[in-house]
Amino acid sequence: MPARLFDASRFRSARGAAQLTQAQVGQPAGASANAVANWEAGRAQPAPERLPVLAQALGLPIDRLFPRDGLPDLADLRADAGLSQAEAAARLGTRSPSVIRKAETRTEARRRALAPEYREPLASIYGVTVEELNAAQLRSFGQDVPDVRRPRIPKTLAEKINYMLERTYPGQVPSNEEIADRMNTHAGAEIISAEGVARLRTCTDEHASLKPIVIECLAEVCGAVPQFFQDDEAKVRQVVAGLKLLADGGVTRVAARGLDDDEGLPAEVLNALDFVIQEIRAKGPSAAGNGQQ
Repeated sequence: MPARLFDASRFRSARGAAQLTQAQVGQPAGASANAVANWEAGRAQPAPERLPVLAQALGLPIDRLFPRDGLPDLADLRADAGLSQAEAAARLGTRSPSVIRKAETRTEARRRALAPEYREPLASIYGVTVEELNAAQLRSFGQDVPDVRRPRIPKTLAEKINYMLERTYPGQVPSNEEIADRMNTHAGAEIISAEGVARLRTCTDEHASLKPIVIECLAEVCGAVPQFFQDDEAKVRQVVAGLKLLADGGVTRVAARGLDDDEGLPAEVLNALDFVIQEIRAKGPSAAGNGQQ
């Protein structure tokens, strides 16, 4: 099972960079400061289902802070949704966690595939497609199934900010202080502090209300169109689709697809992608191949 890698030193460094105490990081995950101290010292590790909450608390994408070498099985999908077996079963409406446990086990004599009526609701609970859920189940049963994942669509404000920062500045995401400085420079006034940026990068509100000047400066620093940070799912999907082409090495295809409004990406989205492309090219000839979906 390709569980996510928990690196104590990386976790400790991320907390220091976020300027958060052990108690502040542990609280959203229901963990004490002592528990976090043990994680950072390498004496223990957090449960897999706690990792998404910890990554969000530190304002970092989970794939960067806790990478996984391989494709997810059912247990991985559940953990990435931040749920224990009992919590997943409760959300699914079953009387016992055995439905989840038997579908995740690799012991042939004990395992049982998910009933068809459970698959669509469980996929929704885990935030994946039914196709992704079915592929993960086959991996739980020991079968080698190729990647069927679609590009992840960021939902919350924090997810959107971190998603764009990871792609605009591959390998060297600016600190909260640097982001605040760049936003204030663009605005020509003091509109946000490093602490304010930290709050935005951990915001769980899907459509947080921001002042237009903050949205404008955030878009400038992150290399996105302003609508990306508002309640405009269509625009978010367009940007994600364009960045997937970029990550796949399709920079020229992105530009070409803008010629036809019926098929291509809107002009304002192409402009945002062009900003990202220029940023990546400025960082070296190999950077464009390092994009992530």
